[in-house]
Amino acid sequence: MIQLLAILGMLFTTSGSLLVTGSDGRVTDLRSLLKSQAAVVIVMKSGNCPVCIKQLITLSQRRPDLSRLGAVVIGLNLDGPKQNASLERRLGVKVFGDADGRTLKKLGLWIRTSQSPMPGAVLLNRCGEIEAVFPGRSPGDGRTETILKALRSVAAKPVCGTVI
Repeated sequence: MIQLLAILGMLFTTSGSLLVTGSDGRVTDLRSLLKSQAAVVIVMKSGNCPVCIKQLITLSQRRPDLSRLGAVVIGLNLDGPKQNASLERRLGVKVFGDADGRTLKKLGLWIRTSQSPMPGAVLLNRCGEIEAVFPGRSPGDGRTETILKALRSVAAKPVCGTVI
């Protein structure tokens, strides 16, 4: 319950930039990458986390569904450009780094005690606003369908910030 309240608190404090580093070393705002698309950001401890990678792969295998809903899947971790470039080549999914954890903290998936990301997923609407946070990294627990259901709700909104 406390964790949920902490996450809910983060949902309302995501003002400012969500800076990430691409595999090419360029720093950019995650919101600018959306190009009027929604995004499911898979938060990984690192590119070496097998369960995190499985979650990224499981969701990316649903690209046709994501595309119909106007969304993309993106990986986010603390790794540097070189490690993420290797991961992108292996998986065929864009992966960004957040070396200082600032964006991960804003997304609500940060463990203060260990100063590390909490694996999970964050659903951003096409304006870059957080719509939902799915903490945890269990790809086999129906999470993909839950994320797609939430994404359908986001896709049905005609304008960002519109409540259905």
